[in-house]
This record gives sequence, C-alpha cells and structure tokens, in this order.
Amino acid sequence: MIKTPMTLQEKIEQLFTQTEFDAPDREVFNDFKTELRQGEIRAAENVSDLISLALHRAVAFRLRSNPNLIRQAETNLQNWLSINPNTRAWLEWQMILEDESFENILKIITAETDEGQRLRSSSPFAGLVTKEERRAIIEYCEKAKSS
Repeated sequence: MIKTPMTLQEKIEQLFTQTEFDAPDREVFNDFKTELRQGEIRAAENVSDLISLALHRAVAFRLRSNPNLIRQAETNLQNWLSINPNTRAWLEWQMILEDESFENILKIITAETDEGQRLRSSSPFAGLVTKEERRAIIEYCEKAKSS
C-alpha cells in the first residue's frame, strides 16, 4: 500500500493531538487552531506579525499547562542582560516579568495590538515551542496569510 504524504493540515492535527495537555488546556489549544482556520487572527499586517502572534499564543498555551516554564523566559532574559545589560527592550521585559501577574503576562504576549507586537519582537520566550511546533505554525500561518 502506497502511503500518501500528509497534508500540512494533517501534520498540524497530528502535532496538536500528540501534545500533552490537561483537558482545559486542550480545549484552549483547539480554540487556537479554530481561530487560525477561521482567520480570526489574520488581522496582523504581515505574515511575520501573524507568525509571532501565533507562536506566542502557543507559548501561552504551554505556560497555562506548566506555569513554571516562565522560568525559562527569566533565564533567557538574565543571559541576554548579562551580555548587554543596557538593552532597553530586555529591561522592559525584566520589569514585566517581575511586576506583572501571570495572567497579565499571558495577555501581553498574545495582545493583538501594536504594543503587543512590539513586545513580541524582543520576547524572552524563546525555546518554549518545539522546533516541530514552530515549523508547523509557521507553515500554517504562511498558508493562511496567502489565502
């Protein structure tokens, strides 16, 4: 039997079904997929903005499943600041991570505003989405934006 290659949609579905989430988080993650399909987050001006927003929504879902992962962002930020302690964007993120509530941080990284996009451009949340998830999200967003 010849196996046909999986479509992008099938790859994303497989990826998302293999991701381990508690029931409430799975529901939120499914809402994310639905929003992408329905174009509700296509308001981004260009595909890179859409990808950034989608990746940070995935980060938010991951953080909801395991809030302790925020420590990875803190570690990233500490490492970056040790190299260049006067980078304004990183200092701003340091204040956000120290002063904002967990829920506000999630709102900040998923805000569909110019301010949200500006903050995502220097986000310390690198590494919270796997390479496979990142690739699937990028491909899906590029396809969604071009259609």
